[in-house]
Amino acid sequence: MTNSYKSFRSPLPKLIIIHGLNNTIESFSPLNDTFKRLGFETHLMTLPGHGSERFEAHHFKDAQEIFNNKMEKIHDAPYVVIAFSYGALLFQLWLDSNPQKAPLCQVLLAPALYIKKWHLLNLLINSLPRSFFIFSQTPKILRRYNHLYIWEYLLLFECIKRFHTINNKIPVPTLILVDPKDELLDSKIMKKKLPLPHLKFIIFEKKSLRKELGAHHVMFHPDFFDQEKWQDMIAKIEIFITSHL
Repeated sequence: MTNSYKSFRSPLPKLIIIHGLNNTIESFSPLNDTFKRLGFETHLMTLPGHGSERFEAHHFKDAQEIFNNKMEKIHDAPYVVIAFSYGALLFQLWLDSNPQKAPLCQVLLAPALYIKKWHLLNLLINSLPRSFFIFSQTPKILRRYNHLYIWEYLLLFECIKRFHTINNKIPVPTLILVDPKDELLDSKIMKKKLPLPHLKFIIFEKKSLRKELGAHHVMFHPDFFDQEKWQDMIAKIEIFITSHL
C-alpha cells in the first residue's frame, strides 16, 4: 500500500464518508484519518436523526429531505464516497433521484440493501407500536443511542423496500465489501441480485474480532479487525478508488 496518491492525481477528489444507523460520527474517525493521511480531502456526513436532533426524521420523506439538503451542501464534482450500512442505503436512494450528481465511484461497506429474514422482520416491526423501543445491538464503543425506537427501524425498512423497487440500480462503479458472517446482511442474496458489470463484490472475512454481537457487521473500525486485515481492506479501497480517478 502506498503512502499517498497525490502524485497520481492532484488534487484528489473530495471523499465523503457516510456512517450507519446508530453510529457516532466519532467512531468513523480512524477511517477518516486514514484517508486524510493518504491525501484526500475528507468529509464525515451526519445522517438524519444522528446529530443534535434525534426526532427530526420520523418518516422517509423527512429523512430524504434532510439527506438531500446535506448532500447539496457537501457534494462537489469530482467526489467519491465510502458509505456504511444504512448510510450506503440512503446514498443509493439519493443517487437514484440525482444521477447527474453521481460520484466518480463508491465503496459500500456492509450496505444494508438485503437483510436476513427480511419478510419476517418486516412483519414483526410493522406489528409493533412506533413508540416502542429495542435495546441496540450496535457495539457500545460505536453506538449513538442505547436503544432504537420502532419508528427508526420502520424508516430503515422503508428505505430497503424503496431500494428494491428501483430495480436494485447502482449507476456508478462500486466496490462492495461484506463479511460472510455478517449478523444482519444476506450477502448471498445481495451478490445474486447485484450482478452488475461495473460492480466489484468482495467477501471479506475478518479475524481477531471483538467478541460482541454485531462485530462482523462492523466494516469501518480497526478495533474489529486484526492489523493485517485492516491494512488489506484499506489497500483494496485505495486501489479501487484510484483506478476510477
